[in-house]
Amino acid sequence: MKKKACVFIVAFFANAAFAAMFDDIAVGFDFLPVKYELAFAKESQPRHEISVTLGTPYFENWKTGFGINYRYLPKFSYSFNERTVNFLGILVYWDVARLIPTDNFFINHSIFGPCFSADYLNWNLQDSFIDITDYTLKIGVQYIFVHLLGKDGFLPLVNFESGYKITNGTHGVYFSIQIGLSALAVPLS
Repeated sequence: MKKKACVFIVAFFANAAFAAMFDDIAVGFDFLPVKYELAFAKESQPRHEISVTLGTPYFENWKTGFGINYRYLPKFSYSFNERTVNFLGILVYWDVARLIPTDNFFINHSIFGPCFSADYLNWNLQDSFIDITDYTLKIGVQYIFVHLLGKDGFLPLVNFESGYKITNGTHGVYFSIQIGLSALAVPLS
C-alpha cells in the first residue's frame, strides 16, 4: 500500500509540474549547429572534436527557466582518430538569467546556467556497428546568446559550454563552442 501511495504522489506532482510547464513555453530551433569541443581526460592527450547536427529543438518555460533540448536527428562527429554518428542526445538546463528582472540586453538575450546532457547510441564508422554501451554524460554550465522571436520563440546564435564529462567511464573536463546556421539568418542591425 505504501508503494502505491508513493508512486501515486510522485506521478501526481510530476504530472502537475509537466502541465504547469506548458503555460509559458518558448520554442527555439538551432539549424545545422557546428560544435568544436576540447576535452581533457586523465592520463590521455587532449581530444579535439568537431560535430554537426541537422537540427535541434529547444523548449523552455519562461517562468521557471527550466528547458530541454533534444536531438532526434543524427549528430556527425569527427576527431583525429575516429568518426561517429550519434543517434540520441538530450540536454536539460536551468536558465537562471531568465529569473533576473533587468533591461540588460545581454541578460535578456541569453540562456545561462547549469546543464546536464547525455548522448547514447553511437555508431563508430570504423567498426561499422552501433555500440549500445557507448555513452557520454556531461554536467556543466552554459551560456547561449539568443535572438528573440517575439514572446514565444528564439534562435540560439552562439553557445559556450564547459564542465565535467564522463565518456564510457573515462572522466575529464571539456570546453565547447557551437554556432548554428540560424545565426546567419539574423540581421545585425
